[in-house]
Amino acid sequence: PPPAAPPPPAPLPAAPAPPAPTLPRLPAASHTLQEAPTPAPKPAPAPRRPAIDMREALENIGGDRDMVERLLVKFRDHARPTLAVFEQALANNTLDVLRREAHSLKGSSGYVAAHDLSAAAIELQNAADQALRGEAPAKPLAVLVAHTKQEILRVVDAIIELVPAHEIDDVRQAAPAAASSSRRTGGCESSTAPHVPAATATPAPHAAPNQPDSSERAGAAEASDLTVLHWREALEHFGGEEDILRRLLRKFCDRAGPTMESLQHAIKRGSMEALRREAHSLSGSCAYIAAASLQAATLSLEDAAEQGIAKGVRAEDVSAAMANVAEEQKRLLLAIEFKLSE
Repeated sequence: PPPAAPPPPAPLPAAPAPPAPTLPRLPAASHTLQEAPTPAPKPAPAPRRPAIDMREALENIGGDRDMVERLLVKFRDHARPTLAVFEQALANNTLDVLRREAHSLKGSSGYVAAHDLSAAAIELQNAADQALRGEAPAKPLAVLVAHTKQEILRVVDAIIELVPAHEIDDVRQAAPAAASSSRRTGGCESSTAPHVPAATATPAPHAAPNQPDSSERAGAAEASDLTVLHWREALEHFGGEEDILRRLLRKFCDRAGPTMESLQHAIKRGSMEALRREAHSLSGSCAYIAAASLQAATLSLEDAAEQGIAKGVRAEDVSAAMANVAEEQKRLLLAIEFKLSE
């Protein structure tokens, strides 16, 4: 018989099935509650500086508290009209008026050491300048005017605290007498202020009776230069009160000599920091009385002192800037002498 057929091959084992996808196993939930972290406390806002730095205001006026109070009362009396001018200038878009009022406010607030208001007035003046040039200010004028008005009201509130109502009335009643006394007194009568050389202060022999002497002619010439002393602008700083301006100019004369001595002493000691500080103080006083030429000279001296601090410049290297300050102060004192004797 034929051989039997071989048995069929055994089937191959089936391939193992791929494992079914599983979700990642989550960590076992904790059964203990954890306290939420306590948020760190927000830092307290820095306290605002006072609306008026009375100590600095007294220093600006040579320690004359009566004069400071008169300035504060005058500022308070002019606050409402000033606010009205700002509002009207903004509504009418009269940028030149807005700039002028901000400039005047910058001077008057600076003299009574109302630094926040002075900064607001400077920012508003700069923005008005930009708008007059056709440029867009960084902040809208309406925002800057609102901020300036807010600072004016802060200063008024501070004045009410510093000068009570009954004292305000006393100051107002004393103002006419002070004005009369100020006009009776002559020009700079300071024994410490730098004196004009005798050759320029002595009238020529056999001069005509009504002919002004050389010092008067020199004073008239300097007073006519608005960069030496801008009388009208200085008057605007103090609300048009001429007697206040006259007294402040007289005090400037009284302090002129000691100021120059302090500057010279700082140079002799080689103290650039003291020189910078004294020059900075003098430049501020010049701004209040609108003495642009002397202010520019003192700013140059202040810059030279700062260079000395940064680069180790010797005191002798600022001698040219110091000589310019001395010359410009001499011109200013001549102009003040002439104006106060009118």
